Amino acid sequence: MGGSDDRLEGVFILISPGESFAFDSSPIPSNLDSNPPPYPPTAWQIMPKDELWASTEAVGFNQHLLGERGVETKMWEVWPKSISSSTLSDDLSLLPSPTPISPDVSSTIFEEMRVRGYLACSREKGGEECHLKEDPRLSRVLEQLISFHPNPAVRTLLREWQPQIMEELNMLWGEHEATFEKVEEGVEWLLSQPSRRDHKNHETIR
Repeated sequence: MGGSDDRLEGVFILISPGESFAFDSSPIPSNLDSNPPPYPPTAWQIMPKDELWASTEAVGFNQHLLGERGVETKMWEVWPKSISSSTLSDDLSLLPSPTPISPDVSSTIFEEMRVRGYLACSREKGGEECHLKEDPRLSRVLEQLISFHPNPAVRTLLREWQPQIMEELNMLWGEHEATFEKVEEGVEWLLSQPSRRDHKNHETIR
Protein backbone atom coordinates (compact mmCIF):
# COMPACT_ATOMS: atom_id res chain seq x y z
CA MET A 1 0.00 0.00 0.00
CA GLY A 2 1.07 3.56 -0.58
CA GLY A 3 0.28 6.65 1.48
CA SER A 4 -1.85 6.75 4.59
CA ASP A 5 -4.99 7.60 2.59
CA ASP A 6 -4.73 4.47 0.44
CA ARG A 7 -7.11 1.64 1.18
CA LEU A 8 -8.00 -1.71 -0.31
CA GLU A 9 -11.46 -1.45 -1.87
CA GLY A 10 -12.08 -5.14 -2.42
CA VAL A 11 -10.60 -8.63 -2.15
CA PHE A 12 -11.28 -11.45 -4.63
CA ILE A 13 -9.70 -14.75 -3.60
CA LEU A 14 -9.31 -17.43 -6.27
CA ILE A 15 -8.88 -21.00 -5.05
CA SER A 16 -6.91 -19.91 -2.01
CA PRO A 17 -6.45 -21.91 1.20
CA GLY A 18 -9.63 -21.67 3.22
CA GLU A 19 -7.62 -21.42 6.41
CA SER A 20 -6.00 -18.12 5.37
CA PHE A 21 -8.12 -16.07 7.78
CA ALA A 22 -9.46 -18.64 10.18
CA PHE A 23 -6.34 -20.35 11.42
CA ASP A 24 -3.43 -17.92 11.06
CA SER A 25 -1.89 -16.59 14.25
CA SER A 26 -3.35 -13.15 13.46
CA PRO A 27 -6.39 -14.09 11.37
CA ILE A 28 -8.47 -10.92 11.60
CA PRO A 29 -7.47 -7.28 12.17
CA SER A 30 -8.09 -6.42 15.81
CA ASN A 31 -10.20 -3.40 14.87
CA LEU A 32 -12.56 -5.36 12.61
CA ASP A 33 -15.50 -4.60 14.87
CA SER A 34 -15.16 -0.88 14.17
CA ASN A 35 -17.88 0.98 12.28
CA PRO A 36 -17.51 1.15 9.34
CA PRO A 37 -15.50 -2.11 9.16
CA PRO A 38 -11.92 -1.51 7.97
CA TYR A 39 -11.89 -4.76 6.00
CA PRO A 40 -13.12 -4.39 2.40
CA PRO A 41 -15.83 -6.41 0.61
CA THR A 42 -14.47 -9.91 0.10
CA ALA A 43 -15.33 -12.53 -2.54
CA TRP A 44 -14.18 -16.11 -3.01
CA GLN A 45 -14.22 -18.45 -5.95
CA ILE A 46 -13.95 -22.04 -4.80
CA MET A 47 -14.31 -25.57 -6.13
CA PRO A 48 -16.34 -27.68 -3.68
CA LYS A 49 -14.66 -30.85 -4.95
CA ASP A 50 -11.37 -29.51 -3.65
CA GLU A 51 -11.77 -30.66 -0.06
CA LEU A 52 -8.09 -30.54 0.88
CA TRP A 53 -7.00 -27.08 -0.26
CA ALA A 54 -9.86 -24.56 -0.19
CA SER A 55 -12.75 -26.48 1.31
CA THR A 56 -16.26 -25.09 1.36
CA GLU A 57 -16.30 -25.51 5.13
CA ALA A 58 -13.13 -23.49 5.69
CA VAL A 59 -14.08 -20.70 3.30
CA GLY A 60 -17.61 -20.65 4.70
CA PHE A 61 -16.20 -20.18 8.19
CA ASN A 62 -14.26 -17.13 6.99
CA GLN A 63 -17.30 -15.80 5.17
CA HIS A 64 -19.35 -16.06 8.36
CA LEU A 65 -16.59 -14.54 10.47
CA LEU A 66 -16.32 -11.49 8.24
CA GLY A 67 -20.04 -11.23 7.63
CA GLU A 68 -21.01 -11.09 11.30
CA ARG A 69 -18.65 -8.12 11.63
CA GLY A 70 -20.39 -6.21 8.88
CA VAL A 71 -18.11 -7.04 5.95
CA GLU A 72 -19.86 -7.66 2.63
CA THR A 73 -19.03 -11.15 1.32
CA LYS A 74 -19.87 -13.35 -1.62
CA MET A 75 -18.84 -16.83 -2.73
CA TRP A 76 -18.92 -18.39 -6.19
CA GLU A 77 -18.82 -22.17 -6.51
CA VAL A 78 -17.22 -23.68 -9.61
CA TRP A 79 -18.24 -27.23 -10.44
CA PRO A 80 -16.72 -29.79 -12.82
CA LYS A 81 -17.56 -29.51 -16.48
CA SER A 82 -19.20 -32.30 -18.41
CA ILE A 83 -17.26 -34.11 -21.11
CA SER A 84 -18.64 -35.22 -24.47
CA SER A 85 -17.26 -36.85 -27.59
CA SER A 86 -16.24 -33.44 -28.97
CA THR A 87 -14.93 -31.78 -25.80
CA LEU A 88 -11.23 -32.41 -26.34
CA SER A 89 -11.21 -31.31 -29.98
CA ASP A 90 -13.38 -28.26 -29.25
CA ASP A 91 -11.46 -27.03 -26.22
CA LEU A 92 -7.92 -27.82 -27.35
CA SER A 93 -8.49 -26.08 -30.67
CA LEU A 94 -8.74 -22.81 -28.71
CA LEU A 95 -5.15 -23.00 -27.45
CA PRO A 96 -2.59 -20.52 -28.85
CA SER A 97 -0.98 -23.54 -30.54
CA PRO A 98 -3.96 -25.77 -31.33
CA THR A 99 -3.45 -29.48 -30.91
CA PRO A 100 -4.11 -31.84 -33.82
CA ILE A 101 -6.94 -33.54 -31.89
CA SER A 102 -9.59 -33.95 -34.56
CA PRO A 103 -13.27 -34.59 -33.78
CA ASP A 104 -12.75 -38.23 -34.74
CA VAL A 105 -9.80 -38.62 -32.37
CA SER A 106 -11.69 -36.79 -29.63
CA SER A 107 -14.62 -39.14 -30.09
CA THR A 108 -12.52 -42.29 -29.95
CA ILE A 109 -10.77 -41.07 -26.78
CA PHE A 110 -14.15 -40.35 -25.22
CA GLU A 111 -15.50 -43.79 -26.07
CA GLU A 112 -12.37 -45.49 -24.78
CA MET A 113 -12.70 -43.60 -21.49
CA ARG A 114 -16.33 -44.66 -21.23
CA VAL A 115 -15.58 -48.33 -21.97
CA ARG A 116 -12.79 -48.41 -19.39
CA GLY A 117 -15.00 -46.94 -16.68
CA TYR A 118 -13.41 -43.51 -16.30
CA LEU A 119 -16.69 -41.67 -16.91
CA ALA A 120 -19.91 -41.42 -14.93
CA CYS A 121 -22.77 -40.79 -17.36
CA SER A 122 -26.43 -40.03 -16.74
CA ARG A 123 -29.43 -39.20 -18.84
CA GLU A 124 -30.46 -35.56 -18.56
CA LYS A 125 -33.31 -33.67 -20.21
CA GLY A 126 -30.96 -32.40 -22.90
CA GLY A 127 -29.41 -35.83 -23.47
CA GLU A 128 -26.54 -37.74 -21.91
CA GLU A 129 -24.13 -35.96 -19.54
CA CYS A 130 -20.80 -37.44 -18.53
CA HIS A 131 -18.19 -36.44 -15.94
CA LEU A 132 -14.83 -37.86 -14.95
CA LYS A 133 -15.27 -40.24 -12.02
CA GLU A 134 -11.91 -39.49 -10.43
CA ASP A 135 -9.14 -36.95 -10.39
CA PRO A 136 -7.28 -37.74 -13.65
CA ARG A 137 -3.95 -37.07 -11.94
CA LEU A 138 -4.63 -39.88 -9.46
CA SER A 139 -6.45 -42.33 -11.73
CA ARG A 140 -3.70 -42.08 -14.39
CA VAL A 141 -6.40 -42.15 -17.04
CA LEU A 142 -4.22 -40.66 -19.76
CA GLU A 143 -1.33 -43.05 -19.11
CA GLN A 144 -3.78 -45.92 -19.36
CA LEU A 145 -5.17 -44.66 -22.66
CA ILE A 146 -1.66 -44.27 -24.06
CA SER A 147 -0.89 -47.86 -23.09
CA PHE A 148 -4.09 -49.55 -24.19
CA HIS A 149 -5.75 -47.52 -26.95
CA PRO A 150 -6.20 -49.89 -29.94
CA ASN A 151 -5.08 -47.32 -32.52
CA PRO A 152 -1.26 -46.83 -32.62
CA ALA A 153 -1.61 -43.41 -34.27
CA VAL A 154 -3.88 -42.22 -31.46
CA ARG A 155 -1.44 -43.57 -28.85
CA THR A 156 1.36 -41.56 -30.47
CA LEU A 157 -0.79 -38.44 -30.59
CA LEU A 158 -1.74 -38.80 -26.93
CA ARG A 159 1.90 -39.21 -25.97
CA GLU A 160 3.02 -36.14 -27.96
CA TRP A 161 0.27 -33.91 -26.56
CA GLN A 162 0.07 -35.41 -23.09
CA PRO A 163 0.65 -32.15 -21.10
CA GLN A 164 -2.08 -30.24 -22.95
CA ILE A 165 -4.59 -33.09 -22.78
CA MET A 166 -3.80 -33.70 -19.12
CA GLU A 167 -4.42 -30.06 -18.27
CA GLU A 168 -7.75 -30.16 -20.10
CA LEU A 169 -8.81 -33.27 -18.18
CA ASN A 170 -7.72 -31.60 -14.96
CA MET A 171 -9.90 -28.58 -15.70
CA LEU A 172 -12.85 -30.82 -16.56
CA TRP A 173 -12.43 -32.60 -13.24
CA GLY A 174 -12.66 -29.30 -11.41
CA GLU A 175 -9.67 -29.27 -9.08
CA HIS A 176 -7.33 -27.10 -11.12
CA GLU A 177 -5.69 -24.49 -8.92
CA ALA A 178 -6.21 -21.41 -11.08
CA THR A 179 -9.46 -20.59 -12.79
CA PHE A 180 -11.05 -17.64 -14.51
CA GLU A 181 -14.69 -18.70 -14.80
CA LYS A 182 -16.08 -16.03 -12.46
CA VAL A 183 -13.34 -13.41 -12.47
CA GLU A 184 -15.22 -10.83 -14.51
CA GLU A 185 -18.42 -11.33 -12.53
CA GLY A 186 -16.50 -11.14 -9.27
CA VAL A 187 -14.73 -7.93 -10.16
CA GLU A 188 -18.02 -6.38 -11.25
CA TRP A 189 -19.54 -7.34 -7.90
CA LEU A 190 -16.67 -5.72 -6.01
CA LEU A 191 -16.92 -2.56 -8.09
CA SER A 192 -20.67 -2.37 -7.47
CA GLN A 193 -20.33 -2.34 -3.68
CA PRO A 194 -21.46 0.87 -1.98
CA SER A 195 -19.56 2.64 0.76
CA ARG A 196 -18.43 0.14 3.40
CA ARG A 197 -20.90 1.31 6.02
CA ASP A 198 -23.75 -1.17 6.02
CA HIS A 199 -22.78 -4.63 4.78
CA LYS A 200 -25.49 -7.23 5.32
CA ASN A 201 -25.67 -9.47 2.27
CA HIS A 202 -23.80 -12.77 2.15
CA GLU A 203 -24.41 -14.83 -0.95
CA THR A 204 -23.23 -18.11 -2.45
CA ILE A 205 -23.61 -18.46 -6.21
CA ARG A 206 -23.77 -21.91 -7.77
